[in-house]
Amino acid sequence: MTDDHGSDFESLPTAPPTEAGERPEHRSSWPNVIGIIAIVFGSMAALGSCFAIGALLFLDQYADIMNSFQAQAGQGEAWEEMVAIMDARQLIFLALGFLALFLAGLLLAGGIALIRRRPSARGLLLGWSLAKMAMAVTEAWAEWPLTKASYRAQAANENMPEGFRTAMESIAPVVASCTFLWYAALPVFLLIWFNRGKVRSEMSSW
Repeated sequence: MTDDHGSDFESLPTAPPTEAGERPEHRSSWPNVIGIIAIVFGSMAALGSCFAIGALLFLDQYADIMNSFQAQAGQGEAWEEMVAIMDARQLIFLALGFLALFLAGLLLAGGIALIRRRPSARGLLLGWSLAKMAMAVTEAWAEWPLTKASYRAQAANENMPEGFRTAMESIAPVVASCTFLWYAALPVFLLIWFNRGKVRSEMSSW
């Protein structure tokens, strides 16, 4: 008898040799981190802008409500000065409020695009950064008289200790400078980050 088993196995098709597959490409996490930060800050800015716009549109009613509280604290005259400044610059503040709302939407769109790894995210966030820096300077100029009046109002509060009341007006420039630096922190960071060669190269591959 002949052994046909060997020939049967030889006739079976052989599987092609397997090669080690390529390792999955590592996805950097910074788009998610910066994207979430942009969405959070954009949401907060949108809410703040809506509140500011509403307060300006109903300035008279808001002033009437606050007048009684300020008068009780001995700040009636200083509060009237603040209301006069807001009334005189109402259109400027309204324009800045609507611009801030638009920029908040731009920041939100940039954050969402970055999480989705869209190439448009770089342009959106760089555009927001430049516009936000310009707006921060404009806001500092527009709000400076109001800031001084606000600290004068607090200094006039008869319920505060004498030493604290004396120091209130002198710290107004310091607080205004710190506020500007806070507004400029994220735009400056984004301008630096998205102009890094490695980041630009990665985003060009999306």
